[in-house]
Amino acid sequence: MEALLESLPLSVDVVKFVSCLTLSFPLGILFRKIPSPIHRHLYGITVGSLMLVWCFGLSGLISFLFGPLLVYGLMTIFPSRLAPQIAFVVMFASLSFLHIYRMATDWMGYSLDISGPAMVSLIKVTMFAWNYRDGKLLESPLALTPLWRKKAVVVLPTLLEFLGYVLFFPTIHAGPAFHMVDYLKFINGNLYTDPKHNPSGKFPLSTITRASLTASGIGLLSLCIHLVLDYFTPTSALFLSGLPLSEYSIVGKLVFAHFAIMGLRCRYYFAWKLSEGAGILAGLGFKEYDESGKVDLNGLKNVYISKCELAGSLRDITVVPMLCLFLSSCVLRLCVSPPPLSILSLTKRTGTTQPEIGSKTTYTFAPHRTYPSDLPLGLCISPTQSVHSGMGSILVTISRL
Repeated sequence: MEALLESLPLSVDVVKFVSCLTLSFPLGILFRKIPSPIHRHLYGITVGSLMLVWCFGLSGLISFLFGPLLVYGLMTIFPSRLAPQIAFVVMFASLSFLHIYRMATDWMGYSLDISGPAMVSLIKVTMFAWNYRDGKLLESPLALTPLWRKKAVVVLPTLLEFLGYVLFFPTIHAGPAFHMVDYLKFINGNLYTDPKHNPSGKFPLSTITRASLTASGIGLLSLCIHLVLDYFTPTSALFLSGLPLSEYSIVGKLVFAHFAIMGLRCRYYFAWKLSEGAGILAGLGFKEYDESGKVDLNGLKNVYISKCELAGSLRDITVVPMLCLFLSSCVLRLCVSPPPLSILSLTKRTGTTQPEIGSKTTYTFAPHRTYPSDLPLGLCISPTQSVHSGMGSILVTISRL
């Protein structure tokens, strides 16, 4: 098999990678036809593991599972409030080791290795840790945004469910990441259930097939653009002295570099969109229903190509759904996390200095201060309106402790 792969014009790692993405489509169709949730978990774990072993060897699979399994084990021991910090430290340490090992063994190389799937796993496991922590804060009206509340995980999933989530094969190589709640609903067959628009939970097969073909078609078009641009403006020319760039003016060199890098990006667009199409076809692409009842299948959106290519600033280029999901759901929350309601600061904006018991007063609150000094000792604050942001106003009722 290896000799046959080496005879192809593409490198062996690329052939294995693309073949896994391609096989994810028929295997994904079979996945959604399995009726039992337990068998679905086992099927997904088996296929995902075999794909990793074929592409990166048994050592690659072990390296991939080390961080997630360690995080899961620690989450069973330590309280849920520490889960995000545990996942962040362990997953980044594991990924850093893989990158350092690659630099030591393949300096300046450009072959595919297990660090690619490990980056996707880092996002998924860290998001899951935050979801599990949020599940313990559902009783606090101000601690969670509507999205965090919707994605919260109340009970720690079983090891089988966790491994199925981590090893979900259609998106294991190139993403995108998704929430544990969505995966469990998909496995249990109620992802598309909605009391108003789809009470029976009927699977919208035609819509899903069309969305999958659209994403895959965009991926194949990106591959064609990559091949054309790589032929006329190869990136290798940017690192060679002399021809072909020596005769170009500075403007010509900039134009050449622009299209060369665009062609390089199109190769990533191909992988991202193909992985997105495979995940949608398997059934895990649902996001929400609109007012008319039309299903939105952007739940596995990997990249908005037009926004990246037509970006007006460097920030706009980084607005990639998977990256934004990770930053907003994990990193920024770790840096600036609203504490529980019991330690929220309530600084009075309107009302009297000595509020009467039973009076309703509007306060502004900030997450990193103590209780206001203008609240008389022996009184407490009861919220009558939920606010879902780190800063804002809240209508409260004054009562006695």
